[in-house]
Amino acid sequence: MTPQENNEPVRGFTEGDVASDKAGTPIPFVASTPGVKRDGLDLRASGWRLDTYNTNPVFQWCHDRTMPPIGRVEAAAGSVLRAMVTFDQEDEFARRVESKYRRGFLNAVSVSWDWVDGQGQRLDAWRMSVEQLRDSAFYDMTELSGVPIPADADALIERQRTGLRSLGRELVRLFDEQEAPDSTATASDIRAAVLAELNWLGIPLPTAPPPPDPTGVDHQAARTLLAAFSFPEEHTS
Repeated sequence: MTPQENNEPVRGFTEGDVASDKAGTPIPFVASTPGVKRDGLDLRASGWRLDTYNTNPVFQWCHDRTMPPIGRVEAAAGSVLRAMVTFDQEDEFARRVESKYRRGFLNAVSVSWDWVDGQGQRLDAWRMSVEQLRDSAFYDMTELSGVPIPADADALIERQRTGLRSLGRELVRLFDEQEAPDSTATASDIRAAVLAELNWLGIPLPTAPPPPDPTGVDHQAARTLLAAFSFPEEHTS
């Protein structure tokens, strides 16, 4: 499948998709987003190649290929790489993992791929710079896994991303406009909530908070948080 243009909708996926509480129903995830991640890579959305993966769309646990798959995936690339995961209801471990996602004890996924060129031939990625991998390589998806802590901190179950997107928009109002007359949240409330989300995702936090500026808001921290949790109004990314 050739990835669609970044501003087009993805067939079979809706921005409003969220995880339900009903076991056995598909759970929507954002599997990969553009931008530099913890591993230092920046994977553009148009670089994904899914033809091979869609012939064997397995969902693994922590990239362990010695274990049988615990689910199957419907994947599609648009502005981001999306995945709908259906867990194997006859596998006890799969049901346990699914339950943790639905109850909020797990939230993230992680994708594996081979580096290929535009014709699908393997690349010697170790010879290429980060910029070359970002701008000219393609990513032949091999599997998707459930993980406690992802390399891409935005690779989350849609229910979780919705909350983060709301926090990001509150930060936009608080720190771009310097006030939020239509919000009942204070700067301290928003900052505490975002820090809690960072902690939940396993992102290291400072051992002690930096001293606030005269307005009671650490603007450098705010800008860092805003960069992590701001999303466009029309498209999830």
